[in-house]
Amino acid sequence: MPIDVDRVLGASLPETAESWDEDRVILYQIGVGAGVPATDPNELQYAYEADLKVLPSFVTIPAMSSIFGIGMVEGLTFNPILLVHGDQEVVTHRALPTSATVTQAGRIAEIWDKGKGALVVIEVVGRDASGDMLYTARAGLYLRGEGGFGGAPGPRPGDIAPDREPDLVVESPTLEQQALLYRLNGDKNPLHADPAVAAMAGFSRPILHG
Repeated sequence: MPIDVDRVLGASLPETAESWDEDRVILYQIGVGAGVPATDPNELQYAYEADLKVLPSFVTIPAMSSIFGIGMVEGLTFNPILLVHGDQEVVTHRALPTSATVTQAGRIAEIWDKGKGALVVIEVVGRDASGDMLYTARAGLYLRGEGGFGGAPGPRPGDIAPDREPDLVVESPTLEQQALLYRLNGDKNPLHADPAVAAMAGFSRPILHG
């Protein structure tokens, strides 16, 4: 069934509450590669509680509980196996604490027709126990096979890389079991763990999280 843009765009997602502590922060940050080498003080500040700092991208973890509400939006039907986390934008309104309890409100902020798929942008605002804004997270979810509903294709990327050699190259190797570790943060989509599900989605093996 084609996406009903008039019903979907601007739709609110169920409010959610999330909490985290130092252990959850460290699990996330090790899952994205922090702590290598394990003797580097600059790495340990993200992987050890003695002087722990929180990466801004950590907010993608609590925001997931709101993003999962996409399956409850009326006028939007899709095969969840074909959903891919396409892009992510994060704004932290102040330094993130190592432990907190937040409430989150989400909405469908944008929806674009990409031809072979639909790009649905979900905006999640997290507020602390005092009601102050702590972060805003915008996730672009690409729904393969759901394009062609007659919507606008969306704006082109604002920053286009120049056609020249890069100023700096940084290589960060991933572990064979990286997705199995990262999924313990709460995103247990079997696409990242089960070879049979990955094959159903058109991949040769389970893929890393977006």
